[in-house]
Amino acid sequence: MTDVTTVGEIVVKGRRRVREGDPFPSRPVYEPYQPDVSGIDPVPEEQPPDPCADPETALDWNADAAGAQSISPFLSKAAELGDVNPQTGQVSLSNRELGRALGRGPGSTVFGNAVRLRPH
Repeated sequence: MTDVTTVGEIVVKGRRRVREGDPFPSRPVYEPYQPDVSGIDPVPEEQPPDPCADPETALDWNADAAGAQSISPFLSKAAELGDVNPQTGQVSLSNRELGRALGRGPGSTVFGNAVRLRPH
């Protein structure tokens, strides 16, 4: 018989789309300040706050980015296992259960381990 381990509270965070076809939230675009060549500098427009520079919001944004960056490793692992749709020739993720864990690193960094085939 296996031992039972009780874990503490698990909080799942992240930005979600309202509808399936909506784009995922993205980081604001920052325009570099360009001084006016005429010698009269305009007042620079206020930039939106950078969620990755704020320690209060950086972890959530970095976790979402690490999750989004997992697409390529999942497709690579499926290709390595030969999971290809015979009609289209495209790599398929529908034949096996693959997994990847995301972990918190120093500060607000987030990393992912190697994609692995889930054992049965």
